Amino acid sequence: MRTLGGARDSAQQSAMHDLQGLYSGDPKDVLEEHFLEAEHCWMFFRKRFIQIPPERSLIAFAYVIGKRSGGRCVADYWDDPPKAQAYLKVLSDHLATHDT
Repeated sequence: MRTLGGARDSAQQSAMHDLQGLYSGDPKDVLEEHFLEAEHCWMFFRKRFIQIPPERSLIAFAYVIGKRSGGRCVADYWDDPPKAQAYLKVLSDHLATHDT
């Protein structure tokens, strides 16, 4: 079982990889402090000062990290908290049966 700290570390590593060329600062500063939690996973968001240019919009991710294992880049609904929470619930339910 992962800890919140371990999950945040995994999300930071993924974000640093995805944001190469856009962000080269401290990995601890790549994610917002605010995150969402569901039964089987957490969702982390990149800091808003890290701008994604239109030609790279496919990397405008949020990061979902499973509590048992796994991680996924997912749509970033930072600007719509109810939608982000609903999406996280769907992902958490999926992880309940597909994450080992």
